[in-house]
Amino acid sequence: MFQVKMKKPFDIVIEESGTPIPGNGEALIAVKANGICGSDMHRYTGHSPISNPYNAIGHEYGGIIERIEGEGKGLEPCMKVAVNPNSWCGTCYYCRQSMENLCENMTGFNGMAEKVSVPFKNIVKLDPSFDLVLSPFIEPTACAIHAVGEITSSNVLVIGTGTMGLIEQQILRSNGNNVITIDMQDHALELSRRMGADLAIDFKDSYKEEKLKNYLSHKKIDIVIDNVCSDETVDLAVKAVKKSGTVLIMGVCAKNLTMDYLSVLLKEVVISTNFLFRHKDFVKASELISGGHIDVRPLIAKIYPLKKAGEAFDYKFNSPSAVKVILET
Repeated sequence: MFQVKMKKPFDIVIEESGTPIPGNGEALIAVKANGICGSDMHRYTGHSPISNPYNAIGHEYGGIIERIEGEGKGLEPCMKVAVNPNSWCGTCYYCRQSMENLCENMTGFNGMAEKVSVPFKNIVKLDPSFDLVLSPFIEPTACAIHAVGEITSSNVLVIGTGTMGLIEQQILRSNGNNVITIDMQDHALELSRRMGADLAIDFKDSYKEEKLKNYLSHKKIDIVIDNVCSDETVDLAVKAVKKSGTVLIMGVCAKNLTMDYLSVLLKEVVISTNFLFRHKDFVKASELISGGHIDVRPLIAKIYPLKKAGEAFDYKFNSPSAVKVILET
């Protein structure tokens, strides 16, 4: 079988490897679809370090069970599944507090390969009718649920309408929020409008802050979700949010931020962050996509065979308007 690895920035390789052998309490999964995540692109472009150039990459994937070892807990061969790529220890302080996303002993199972072996606890069953090309969206949807799933009846500004922003928008709208979005890409803004944004504004528009104020009238922005995390977007977030409002930073910053701390102080702005998700968020994400409550199919920009992963990364890099690129096996 083969695996996809990232040796260094802009260097994606396909390497042959042995088929993994599942241990007791594990299942061998034939991977059918992978997604290229924004964090993958950060490493591809050299903005984030490559943790291990000898391991397969990819953490958004699903497939079909080929073999199980031990008591399968309802899992069977030929079953469609998604894989939670984060493995938590279950015993550290954070795991005991049901915050396994902050596990002190976190490991992971990457999936850009023909086959992977993963523990039963990381596997989520999917409906037999589920289209596995959509399985890479379960992981980012879980992140979005963890971040915004409990926000209700608020005026929310979402900065950055890539995969994460467009999923957040749908969750926020379903929870009765008024959602305004901002992005630089015309295609992303059009998708946001089609998916029900109350207002979508071009970040490049020099009158964006004025348009936002005119739209709100006497209302205020309660929460800003920043999916980009740059000096410019955080500055806009702090300016836009109400006094005592919250700025939730979701994006992976490429460098240390320069922030207008005085404005944060005088407005009593709460700066918050979000990291990964809990397993229950992953299960909920699979249910929302399976039930059609989150529409992710319009987010697919292009589908490549897994063996053309290099071309797929190159396409994603050269197509800033592309939302999600999928790799099929």
